[in-house]
Amino acid sequence: MTRPTDLLARLGGDEFLLVLSDLPHASVAEATAHRVVEALRAPFSVAGHAVDISCSVGIACYPTHGRDYATLLTNADVAMYDAKAAGRNGVAVFAGRRDRAGAGSEPELPSQPNRRSLSC
Repeated sequence: MTRPTDLLARLGGDEFLLVLSDLPHASVAEATAHRVVEALRAPFSVAGHAVDISCSVGIACYPTHGRDYATLLTNADVAMYDAKAAGRNGVAVFAGRRDRAGAGSEPELPSQPNRRSLSC
């Protein structure tokens, strides 16, 4: 699912980061994210018990969505929350900070964001 140039890292708990380099277009990151979500949909067997998990993926692309690690990670996190809002096991590309449901304010991120995010 990944190439030798890609980086998959566990940030802590259920937080993961996948960095895909040298992509021709964000659609490649989106297709990869959908493959990851599909792979994680299959039940896992742990000590003889079937375990189901869900995965929501947010995508932020350099340099369009940020030029440094912190900005890319924050924007991927915002996209991940958009994916979660649309239903679990979803994928969303960062679309910029915007009003949510007419609230007129920036989306709030928790102090320790769940970073099951993908960045390209």
